[in-house]
Amino acid sequence: MTLRDLLRTSAGPDGSSVWECPPGYRQGRGAWGGLVVGAFLDAAITLAADPRLVPRSLTAHLLGPVAHGPARIDLTVLRRGSTTLTVSAALTAREGDADGLPTGEPVVVASSVMVFGADRAGDLDFDQPRWNHIDPPAALAAGWQSLEPVEIPFGLAPEFLERLVLRPVVGFPYSDGRDSETLGWLCPAEPLIPDAVTLAALADAWWLATMPALSAPRPAATLAFSLDLVDLPRTDEPILHRGRVLSGRNGYVAESRELWSADGRLLAHNQQTVVIIR
Repeated sequence: MTLRDLLRTSAGPDGSSVWECPPGYRQGRGAWGGLVVGAFLDAAITLAADPRLVPRSLTAHLLGPVAHGPARIDLTVLRRGSTTLTVSAALTAREGDADGLPTGEPVVVASSVMVFGADRAGDLDFDQPRWNHIDPPAALAAGWQSLEPVEIPFGLAPEFLERLVLRPVVGFPYSDGRDSETLGWLCPAEPLIPDAVTLAALADAWWLATMPALSAPRPAATLAFSLDLVDLPRTDEPILHRGRVLSGRNGYVAESRELWSADGRLLAHNQQTVVIIR
């Protein structure tokens, strides 16, 4: 089963969507946040039911650990214009306990707002160097083929990373470094499905840019997630991830992430607010 298959939702009662959160993709007490974000987007695409409306932006708040099992996504159309659609979503599921097992009654554990838009002015494609405010990483020139996938020992990393293929370039966790930056190639273990839902999930796949500055593991969680979807992959080649710490105070860190295609196009820009729990 591909990562894209895991993110598919189906029609539920009262206009809701139903998603089955899979086991084996845990990150701490709950599911990998990328799965939640991808499921939100899949449900909203089904609601939009218009191929002209392309996902452009997504924000999400991950309120609690999502246990594996059935989840309900309630969608609300905030505004539908002639070329735009704005949708809010709430995910209700059981939370995970210390061992990741479902506990208690279902509660709202995540929320999101997604913006769709049809293509508009075609004479303002900012691919020229003078408009390129985010410089492509030098690692694009070397390519992913020059690196062997890293093998992460069982138990050292979140469970879901075992389902991905990672080729790190810079920024290994807990290396006690002075620079808080990560860089590397990633893709699912199975062929990459080059669509917006998969891309949204992979934006949350790499470890935090905070981690290379640490000397030992410390519990952390993403509180807020904002994603701009700029373009889509055109092949199933790995994607280059770059993450950087923007600022951090009092245990809260702002991180910026970028996803680049193998042919040098910026695909997505992601910002996260991360809390270092202790």
